[in-house]
Amino acid sequence: MKERFKRYLEREFKRIAPTKEAMEYREEVFRNLLDKSQELKIKGIENEEMIYEMCIDDLGDFHITLQDFENKRIEIKETARKAGITIIFAITAILFISIGYLIISFLTSAWSQTWLIFVLAILAFIVVLSSIRIPKLLKENKFIIIKLYVLASIAMVTVSIYLCMLMLFTVPLVWLAFLVMPMIMTLALTVISLIGDSKMKYIDLAAFIMTTTSLLYVILGILDVIEWSWGWLLPVFGVFLVLLVFAIQIIIYKKNKISSNDDIDKISNENEKFYTQWKE
Repeated sequence: MKERFKRYLEREFKRIAPTKEAMEYREEVFRNLLDKSQELKIKGIENEEMIYEMCIDDLGDFHITLQDFENKRIEIKETARKAGITIIFAITAILFISIGYLIISFLTSAWSQTWLIFVLAILAFIVVLSSIRIPKLLKENKFIIIKLYVLASIAMVTVSIYLCMLMLFTVPLVWLAFLVMPMIMTLALTVISLIGDSKMKYIDLAAFIMTTTSLLYVILGILDVIEWSWGWLLPVFGVFLVLLVFAIQIIIYKKNKISSNDDIDKISNENEKFYTQWKE
């Protein structure tokens, strides 16, 4: 019996790579087969062929189990390989950025400004990571993670622009970038929701309209483009736009519901005709 189990497992395990993990798994399955055969003998089954068949049947679709085992091993190996490449790339990037920072700082003696190189490097890393991950996340419909990536990227871009304008060019009112940032963030969330046809798309759109009109009122007022006394009408206009958006949504919802009910009735009538119609 033992030799038959061994021959069976040797034949089946040739389907996968001969690794240490596979050998350990084979030994585990072999012990389970022996335990199962002993259990059947204790129950009074004496026919060796029947015991063998029952033990093998107990394994189920063993070739599928082995394939799953092999796929998992390959996946773990691939994950480890990607992690190793990422670590090597990160260490190399940090090394080159640090060397560049030191060279530029020594040549220009602008130590108070060259530290921005690290900020821009982090920004570039986030943008590159987002551009790589977002297409894959879109296919997987993981819109929450996409939104987090986009929000982080927008925040980093805003901070980088603010620091560069402040340290290198001394641009007045550069802090207004942080008032523009929420408008860009809500716009990005709205676009993502529309692309993914999210249930939150109208709420995101309403948030974008209110955020944009309110902050535009503040920004334009600070820049003396509009008068504060009547500029408050801009957020009020935003409220009317939001109400219009929700009104359109309600109309579309009711129209789709009526159309859906008509389709259901039509299908029901066609099915009834199919069930009751005879050739003769």
